[in-house]
Amino acid sequence: MSGLAESSGTMDKKLKFEFEWEEPGGARGAELRATWARFRIDIDGQSLTQLLDHRTNSVRTSVYLPLYPVAEWIATHWWFLAREFETPEKASNGYAKRHDLRFAGEGFALPSVQFKPLGDYVRIEWKRRVLESQRVEFPARGEAYIPLDAFQQALRDLVSAVVERLSEAKITNSLLHEEWAGLAKLDKEEQDFVSAAAALGLDPFATQTKEQDRLLRAAADVPGSLLTSFLAIASINTLEQQVATLRAAIAETAKRSTKLYALAHLRSHVESGSNNGAPWRQGYDYAQRLRKALGIEVQPLTTFASYCAALRVHENDLREAAHDEPSPLFVALVNSNAKGSPGFALGGGLAREIGRSRRATFALTRALFEYLSSPVEQPSLVTRAVSDREKRNRAFAAEFLAPAEALRAKVSGSVVGEDEMEDMAATFGVSSFVIRHQLFNHGIARSIAAMDDEE
Repeated sequence: MSGLAESSGTMDKKLKFEFEWEEPGGARGAELRATWARFRIDIDGQSLTQLLDHRTNSVRTSVYLPLYPVAEWIATHWWFLAREFETPEKASNGYAKRHDLRFAGEGFALPSVQFKPLGDYVRIEWKRRVLESQRVEFPARGEAYIPLDAFQQALRDLVSAVVERLSEAKITNSLLHEEWAGLAKLDKEEQDFVSAAAALGLDPFATQTKEQDRLLRAAADVPGSLLTSFLAIASINTLEQQVATLRAAIAETAKRSTKLYALAHLRSHVESGSNNGAPWRQGYDYAQRLRKALGIEVQPLTTFASYCAALRVHENDLREAAHDEPSPLFVALVNSNAKGSPGFALGGGLAREIGRSRRATFALTRALFEYLSSPVEQPSLVTRAVSDREKRNRAFAAEFLAPAEALRAKVSGSVVGEDEMEDMAATFGVSSFVIRHQLFNHGIARSIAAMDDEE
């Protein structure tokens, strides 16, 4: 008997979990023996489970192991895989253990495949893994983006197949049975809570009553439009302080009296475009439409004065519209005052650097996108989380400040040196980091430094 759990979507990527039940040989444990299988993970024809066996000098595209621990890991990490965005802070707080399939192996060989939710999509990353003690190696590396609902369906099909296999073997009281049945019984209110807890990096079913109460109060005190972004960056240890910081920033931006009517006008006159396709493509497209509406298709905005002139606002007005938030909780927050004009809060003291710092201009431009593209007048957060929203506003800022077509006209070849990138960064008023990513992401050129890193 064999099975297939498959996912495909609008970004033309297809994820497959292929498995075929096998005789368990000398495996011990009823659950392990019942679910012994040949297992292959495939994305667009590339096997993520390709294995180099140095003991036998052989190569195969699948692994042999019991699928019970894999299914149990999926079930116990279900909400993390759907709701916990990656942030710099979480990277050092066990994020990999909650998202990397290699931790599901329980001693059996599995590749390093990380499932990172972004919102509507899941980013799947796989990289080379060498198991010295077993003398095997998983050489594949790459990434793909899968729609969340299709990704979850593939996981659901895999876990259901394992549960069914256990039932056929008269095994009905395993932890997997308990976890899987428990997920199916959650009502809407319970789902909202466990989703919020997982977004914070907390085990939803192991939180103390005190933590639950704090989380519920925070969820009630944060505006709905900000809750997902806030939970991605919040910490249970300082939750009340962070909620207070956020609410104060919302109040401060709402009472800003600066009149930036040109931005309000753009908001209603630049088409929002389609919400389909890759998040970064949506950001690029919006930036190109905005530049066209402003009549500056590929014009460099070298200085802050030229940036403000392009947006048809006065430099001092834009500075006065920005509140300086000392806390590094968020990158930026944008809100509308009573007249529909925007107010900005830049975290970590960035507002003081407006007009003098490329970093401040980039943060302000990300916030500008959130203001211009929001369907209704509601506050929006810009954060350091890795999510659909942040990919959109980062892509917008990069393309608005350093248009790909303008860069293409300045590049001399397919490989760009550091000096050339610094020159382009100065021309467009951005960091060389932004230039490097624009060149690579648009297929214009690669940097010498990046190629050196790959060797």
